[in-house]
This record gives sequence, structure tokens and C-alpha cells, in this order.
Amino acid sequence: MDAVQEFKVQTADYSAEYGGHAGVNVQLQLSILNFNSPPPDPKATTIQSRRPYPQFGRIRMWDDSGNSNYHSLQAASSTV
Repeated sequence: MDAVQEFKVQTADYSAEYGGHAGVNVQLQLSILNFNSPPPDPKATTIQSRRPYPQFGRIRMWDDSGNSNYHSLQAASSTV
């Protein structure tokens, strides 16, 4: 929903500033990819026994291929 408000003043001071930042090769934790996730097995007695690598717990992967960006606009007005 867009809202438009108009006003008129005889003397006013306006200022606007832009702020931004970009990041490359940001480290990501790919927690969705659990490489040692146990498959469902109703006959198994423990979760650890169902894992592909039962000598380890959760195996997570860290990756540094993430990117980020941030944009902002700060605007102000005041009557003089």
C-alpha cells in the first residue's frame, strides 16, 4: 500500500544521505546440509547408530561464497 502526503512550505531545508555496504566472500554456515544426518529407521534403537558415520555427530559445512549488500536512504526536512 502506497501513501502519498504532500505539503508546501515557503522556506524549508532538505537533506538526503545515502549509505551502503557490500560484502563478498562472506562466510556461511550451511546448517541445512548435515552430511551425517541419520535416515529414518523405526527399528534402530539410537540416532547415533543410524548415522552414515556413527563415530561422528553432526557434520556441518562452512563456505565463504556468500555475498551481502545493504542500501539505505536517510532524508530530513525542516523549516527555516
